Amino acid sequence: MNKQDAERITTEYLKPVYGFALKRCRSLQDAEDLSQDIVLRIFTALLKREDIVDVQKYVWTIAHNCLTNYYRNNSISAEVLSTEELSGMVADNTDFESDFIIDTETAKLRTEIAYLSEIQRETVIGYYYENKKQNQIAEEMGIPVGTVKWHLFEARKELKRGITLLSPVIVCYDLCLCFNLLFNCNNRVCPQHN
Repeated sequence: MNKQDAERITTEYLKPVYGFALKRCRSLQDAEDLSQDIVLRIFTALLKREDIVDVQKYVWTIAHNCLTNYYRNNSISAEVLSTEELSGMVADNTDFESDFIIDTETAKLRTEIAYLSEIQRETVIGYYYENKKQNQIAEEMGIPVGTVKWHLFEARKELKRGITLLSPVIVCYDLCLCFNLLFNCNNRVCPQHN
């Protein structure tokens, strides 16, 4: 296959491959690494082969094979710690369970923010992360303040729904708490609770 066709097909599958990796990886960085590996393998495979009948099937076969390699590599890389090292780690951080829950919830929230529409993502990040006022966000985006409020409301609804679907056992009890943890913005109360 020529380079231009391979680039076109690879570009067409960038977002679906990233979503595929994001759903199956433990962290955002792992998802980015995996999707980069998948896309690179797709591109090089398309350049080498001329006889591809079903491109979609071929692409997803490569993606699944890369995912299998990812799982295999991560299971092998587990470290063995001595009892002294392990006891020192536990003694240093006695509240590891709540830290784990906070880290897990933060990762879920980041993942769900990535799935929001571009305008909702911009309003959420502007409001919660950059501590901008709704009026300022409206001016920068060139939309009415009421629309910004609506996008914030819809984004919170989507985030709550997504986090609940991700983890029906450990549900995020308060989305505002997650925003505060993720963006370190303890100085603002969520507009929903005003």
